[in-house]
Amino acid sequence: MPSLLVNERMDPALQKRVLTSLHSDARGRTGGENQRRGQLLVRLLVLGGVLILGLFLSVTFRRSRAEFARAKVELSAQYRREVAPLDQKLRAHATLVDELLQRANTPYQGDLIDGRLQTDRGLAEVLDHPLIYVRGPLRGFQTQRDRRTATEESGPDALVRCLLVPPAQVNESALLRHLGQVYQPRAFVWRFVNMGAGYQALEFLDSGFELEIEQSTHMKQLTSLAQRLRKQQLDRATELRDARLFMYVLDEPKAEGVAADFDGEAEHFLRVMLVDLDSGRALLRQRKQVDPQWISEKSRVAYSRELDSCRLALELRQQILGSKQVPSEPVMQEKPEP
Repeated sequence: MPSLLVNERMDPALQKRVLTSLHSDARGRTGGENQRRGQLLVRLLVLGGVLILGLFLSVTFRRSRAEFARAKVELSAQYRREVAPLDQKLRAHATLVDELLQRANTPYQGDLIDGRLQTDRGLAEVLDHPLIYVRGPLRGFQTQRDRRTATEESGPDALVRCLLVPPAQVNESALLRHLGQVYQPRAFVWRFVNMGAGYQALEFLDSGFELEIEQSTHMKQLTSLAQRLRKQQLDRATELRDARLFMYVLDEPKAEGVAADFDGEAEHFLRVMLVDLDSGRALLRQRKQVDPQWISEKSRVAYSRELDSCRLALELRQQILGSKQVPSEPVMQEKPEP
């Protein structure tokens, strides 16, 4: 290290001592050994921080995977709890309803009244169960989409309401008053079952939801699956599982040239069928004619179909209770007439 404190004329030993002294002073001013120790300390601190961070990340990762595994098990268990009540009975009822409607546009099999219906008590006991009701045109159930739409959208009309709670008289004014009663919002609570929730539940059961849970790899996926499960409201599908009866009414086409009222009612035949969903046996099968000609012009504008249906329901009850006993028969063994 050059310095003005030494020159060529100085004794070499003296030059050496001066340069050594200057070097020691410079090293002291810049930290010297302390600097090396400081650098080593910084390196150790950095290495320790990296190790601590790595350990923290490792623990956090293991904890998150444990939480994920626990959440997956809990969601799977919740799914199994909610689908457990939806046993094969739910699918059997939906399948039977679809098969019956699929065969709607076949030759009529003839009248039938099960012996259990032929007393007031027997009829009341049979009808005092959750009931699926569908009404539509005879040729309106040919495709699966048509059948599903009909079962989801068909609400209980005057025919089934007046069959369950019959009017006292069949004159127009009495029927109008009776219709006002049976169409009250609180009338027949829990008596009618809509198929919509059942169909949605079956679709969900067949969607591979449980497999999606098993194949999920992130908590975000589980959160999305849990939201889907909540939206299903599977408990509503138990109504279809618990339904005991299926009643469907098929309106045959009106005769060509026959005029229809404002609501579409016209002289025509209709078929009324009642089936025990658990046994698959027909309890009632009747083919009746309705004709709105007896209704006043004022009422035919808005109530033609309801009045015709309510009057027919009373006549049907009277026929059931006044008929001779006829053995019931398996509805799924019926064959169309050639």
